[in-house]
Parts: sequence; C-alpha cells; structure tokens
Amino acid sequence: MKQKLKLKIFLTIWVNYYVVLWSTFTSYFVFYFFYEEGSLSQNIFKVLFSTIEVIYFYFLFSVVILVIDLILPFKKATKLNKNLFIEWMIISAIFFVGIIAAERYIFIAFVVPYLITQFTLRKKKIVEILENINQVSGSKIEELIK
Repeated sequence: MKQKLKLKIFLTIWVNYYVVLWSTFTSYFVFYFFYEEGSLSQNIFKVLFSTIEVIYFYFLFSVVILVIDLILPFKKATKLNKNLFIEWMIISAIFFVGIIAAERYIFIAFVVPYLITQFTLRKKKIVEILENINQVSGSKIEELIK
C-alpha cells in the first residue's frame, strides 16, 4: 500500500512536465526568434534542439523526483509544503548554478513555472490522493487541508 501511494504521488509530476515544457519551449522560441541572429531555419533548428535538451533534463529531473518521493514521507499534508519545497530546491539548484555561473537566464523559464506548479497544481493533486487514501483508511481529512 505504501509503495502504491508513493507511485501515485510520483505520477502527479505530469502537471509539472506539462507547464514547464511549454513555458521553456515558449521562452526558447521567443529568445531565438527575437534576440538571436540567424535565418528562420537555423532558429527553428535551435528551438527544436533546445527542446530536445530540455526533454533530456526532464528525464533526469524525473529520476531525481522519484528518489526524493521515495525518501520523503507524504502521509500527512502538514509536511507536504516542506517536502514540495525540498524537491523544488534540489531540482532548481542545478538551474540556479546555470543562471548564475553560465549566465543562462533562460533557465528562469524552468525554475519559476516549476515553483508555481509545485505549490498549486501538484499540491492539489497530491492532497486529492491523500484524501482518497484517508477516506478509505478512516483518517481525519481536516489535517490534509492545512
């Protein structure tokens, strides 16, 4: 039962994938078409290549999230904000290094939407899962909504 719950919580990551993928793709699109020199075909290639690079990062991102979700307890929603913040900090730390050291400000298009979806959409999905589990087990739902 515990592993099944962790898997359900891990699968809520699709919310982050969707929002972050589109925000990153849109940012690359705007950057390459309005601020980068080159022909239309070169810029399209750059956008597609950058998107493939982002998909590769998402694979690594999902492996790290899986490990974090297996380690952190998600039984009660009172620890949910802390756990989601820890996940965000660990994943975003890599991109903060890229923003600061390599001056790749395009990574902000990854970090900010990930933060927003982590505490709005993904948290809502996890609370729904915990509510359903606790309704079956008879736990108090009030502590989930905090």
